[in-house]
Order: sequence, then C-alpha cells, then structure tokens
Amino acid sequence: MTRAKIVEDLELDALQVTPVHYLFKPSVEAVTGHFRVMSEASRFPILIYNVVPWSYLSTDLLLEIIHDVPGVIGVKQSNGDLHAFADLKLGEREGDVILAATDAVLYPAFQPVITGIGEFPARGSRGRE
Repeated sequence: MTRAKIVEDLELDALQVTPVHYLFKPSVEAVTGHFRVMSEASRFPILIYNVVPWSYLSTDLLLEIIHDVPGVIGVKQSNGDLHAFADLKLGEREGDVILAATDAVLYPAFQPVITGIGEFPARGSRGRE
C-alpha cells in the first residue's frame, strides 16, 4: 500500500498488483481480502498480475474477485495456460480487462474471438475516476 500512495499524484490507468506470495498459498478469503484492501487504499483501479508460480490464482477465483471486489477491473494472466486464458475470456463481463502476458498465449489472444491485448476501459467507465 505504501507504493500505491507514492504514485497517488500520477495519472495512471491502473495499478498492477500481484497476489499475496509467501512460501505457502493463502486462503481464498485472504487473497480476496488482499485485493479488497489494496483497492480501498488507492484511487486507481486494480489489475491483478497473476504471475507468482506457487500462488497462481484459479480462473474461478480471478473472475470472482474481478466481479465482486469494487475497483478490481481485470487480470494480466501470466501462467502461459491457454485454456485458463480462454476460460477467463469466456467468463468476462463487459468492462473486464483480461490481458495475455506470456508468449504461449500472446498470439492466440490476437484472434478475433479472444481479444484483450492492452485494452483498458475508458477512465471512469469502471473502477475509480
């Protein structure tokens, strides 16, 4: 949260925030709470950066957080699993931001059915002004 406060005066589209990553995988409640606290502490929307190998968040949990935690607008999916990326795209709602972040998923993400490379919603359309 300290880093979020440092950039508070900048014009940013979103903050990219990783899941909690310790040597163990936190509970679903702890992960959801982490993103809720981060969102409440910042004026910027939150983009989950799903990059921590020992703490990848499941597709279902990612979609639950995106849809249920105000201010969390999407995910940058970095585990290289095309099936998980496709499931995220299938579960997305209007205004969600689902981004590909690895080579294995990048090319398929350009296909007409799977969009999501660098698309952010217009400021104020979701998240915070």
